[in-house]
Amino acid sequence: MKRSVIFDMDGVLLDTEKIYQHFWHTAAGDFGVDLNDERALSLRSLDGKLASLKFEEWFGDAGLYVRMREHRKEMMNAYMEIHPAVAKPGVRETIDHLRERGIQYAIATATNEVRARECLEMAGISDLFEVIISAKSLPRGKPYPDVYQNACAAIGRECSDCFAVEDSPNGLLSARRAGCVTVFVPDLTSYTEELADRTDYALEKLTDLCGIL
Repeated sequence: MKRSVIFDMDGVLLDTEKIYQHFWHTAAGDFGVDLNDERALSLRSLDGKLASLKFEEWFGDAGLYVRMREHRKEMMNAYMEIHPAVAKPGVRETIDHLRERGIQYAIATATNEVRARECLEMAGISDLFEVIISAKSLPRGKPYPDVYQNACAAIGRECSDCFAVEDSPNGLLSARRAGCVTVFVPDLTSYTEELADRTDYALEKLTDLCGIL
């Protein structure tokens, strides 16, 4: 049986994680707090309640996460009106390969669905994706398994029959907990042995996925 594929979006399909990181740091400066690189990277795809707990641990204020996030979103959205999202290299080639082989696929993202579709449109690849499952529509986000469980169900597949393509530790853990076959493609994080227990395949680039399907 052919495996299906569930893609994370930011950092896998879209070259947007560096924009998130820039504006997290900008927002932190505006709020007068020290959000270093390690902390900012740990927020990638992270469930909002868990992120609030991190902010309480770091800064003694759980509510600061929501306030900073909204400020970051405003700045980032304004920036992307002028500098639209760009697709990562190899996206169309990879999706063409899946389509040629009749392999089902979907997106499981921490971004809300409306915004996700807008960003895919900006990048000129919205025509490639029909099924998008957003963690924002679920009670729990990554690293909980819910978004991957729902994405697999949306295409009628068991999680064990799906590859999950991720670029972040939180995303990999979400997919691992769901029971997917996990595939790591580096973006802002390189593969290290610390990710080994949640990674089945560590690739160098997205198009390498074609070689294991």
